[in-house]
Amino acid sequence: MKELKIETLLPIGSVVMLKGANQELMITGTCIGQEIDGKTEVHDYLGCLWPMGVLDTNKNFVFNRDEIDKVIFKGLENDGREDEIDELEKNESLDIDLDNQVEKQGDNNGNS
Repeated sequence: MKELKIETLLPIGSVVMLKGANQELMITGTCIGQEIDGKTEVHDYLGCLWPMGVLDTNKNFVFNRDEIDKVIFKGLENDGREDEIDELEKNESLDIDLDNQVEKQGDNNGNS
């Protein structure tokens, strides 16, 4: 199983280009739970189009770090970000969901 490290998540405000995309996204959230068919899937990131920003709250993008092709700009890292990482790492239920999501992604990619 691939190990998911919360501290390696890009900070909010980072601008990335996803593989196969033609428009940059700005990261607006991390560790996002999304309910699909009655199951919660956890994604690394929530983002919006850049430079347009949030145009419609129903049109955000969820994606994972393995979908990122290029980091164009890395967002602010300070003591507040370190505190947020510490909180995410303390949340045991989140860690379990992230581990299950990683296992599921591996299965979807043809890995056993």
